[in-house]
Amino acid sequence: FAEDPDRQGNLVLVATPDEERGSRGMRSLRDALPAIAAEFGLDIVAGINLDATSDQGDGTEGRAIYRGTIGKALPFGLVIGHSSHASYPFEGISAQLLASEAMKAIEGNPSLCDRSDGEVSPPPICLECKDLRGGYEV
Repeated sequence: FAEDPDRQGNLVLVATPDEERGSRGMRSLRDALPAIAAEFGLDIVAGINLDATSDQGDGTEGRAIYRGTIGKALPFGLVIGHSSHASYPFEGISAQLLASEAMKAIEGNPSLCDRSDGEVSPPPICLECKDLRGGYEV
């Protein structure tokens, strides 16, 4: 592209390597891009999202630029147990046990993969699981 003396347009690279921190870089770019385009007289006609990818096959495909996205669903679950004293575990319901069983059913489960045109998405993963207690209490 850069070597073509008759090229029309320009190529702009913006790196925002902070997806795991609330996508602050991409969100900041989203808010600033209209002003940047106006300041430099840019007519933005395309964008390429080079999100993390992997070759699910034998490695010959390598990394790729996709025309679409596998999407990202961020479901939320709240599990509420019933507390009991540790000496009487069967008088309560363990929220940790219930949550871990739900995660076990979802995490890496190939039957939950999306399938289309011979392609299979990566299996779902659980990005976070935590309790909401402010401190230890029996």
